[in-house]
Amino acid sequence: MTTECVAHLTQSFGCGGLEKVIVNTINHSSHYKNVKHIVISLTNDVGMKSELPQNIEVVTLNKRDGIDLRVYKALYMLLKEKRVTIFHTYNFCTIEYHVVAKACGILRRIHADHGLGGDDSQGTNHKRLLLRRAMSQLIHKYVVVSDDLKKWVISDVGVKEDKVDFVFNGVKLLPKKMVNAARKDELVLTIIGRLAPVKNHERLFQSLAELRKLQPGFSLICNVVGEGPDANKLEGIVHELQLEDVVIFHGLKMDVAPFLDAADVFILSSDYEAMPMTVLEAMSNSTPVICPKVGGVTDFISANEAILAEPHSTESLVECLLRFNSMNTSERQYLVDNGHDLVSRNYSIEKMVERYFTLYGITS
Repeated sequence: MTTECVAHLTQSFGCGGLEKVIVNTINHSSHYKNVKHIVISLTNDVGMKSELPQNIEVVTLNKRDGIDLRVYKALYMLLKEKRVTIFHTYNFCTIEYHVVAKACGILRRIHADHGLGGDDSQGTNHKRLLLRRAMSQLIHKYVVVSDDLKKWVISDVGVKEDKVDFVFNGVKLLPKKMVNAARKDELVLTIIGRLAPVKNHERLFQSLAELRKLQPGFSLICNVVGEGPDANKLEGIVHELQLEDVVIFHGLKMDVAPFLDAADVFILSSDYEAMPMTVLEAMSNSTPVICPKVGGVTDFISANEAILAEPHSTESLVECLLRFNSMNTSERQYLVDNGHDLVSRNYSIEKMVERYFTLYGITS
């Protein structure tokens, strides 16, 4: 039987929900026989390599900023050497390399968008849209993770509808648990994600400062898990807002379960999310969720499973925190149970892996 080789090309393989998708796909596909995987990172950020089995090769291409023609040649030689049969790219920074896969004669070419457009968080950059549209001619399946992305890919990017397919993110299903008991005017929060502009941690910190002004006796702890380009800036903002006794930066952590277990509520303050893995992980962990209604969030969760804040609003985040604080333990448990049931029904790793391998044309 012919061995299939799936190459996963990503800009980086450090912390983030996209990287967890790749890890989960590889780690839960062992029942597909005669399939091997290789992860190719354009940059040297490969912190998630430790989450893969030792026999999975992770290769870095050492791409320089801007156009780096060396990468095209190096990728061509690598794909040929590894006899790659399926080429899977993720997000904008990798889509251009379908030209290389086409030149290598790879017959199954997949691209997955987990967001709108890299540093163009609104997905309106004309040059990027044109490049995506051109590359879509070389792609057999264009994968999206939310309905808002599907509409954008078809209407704004101009990809033919019959090429676009859903693959919802999936997480490990954990046993249902009881929430932490409600305590009056005392909250432990956890936020997990890359310290980058689109995640807008600054808005969360501003909401915490405002909450302390409104209720000086309110006891707050906010655990920040993740690393990224905004780290120094965000530490400065915490100092300016006099939140050093509230906000704790923990850096990158592969095991986030202790932070979810310790949290009364998991919170996001992002400007955009398609289908945040961290929300699914929190729900699977039976941790209550506060999340803004941005991007594709309301395509998969509702007010029955989480407290939903208005988009781009510090005031709304404060209101959500006050609302959550007023909820008793049974009310919090109601949200948690609904969220856990939702993830169990629709967003398991097994369902995600099965869907991807169907698109790859591989059966177990």
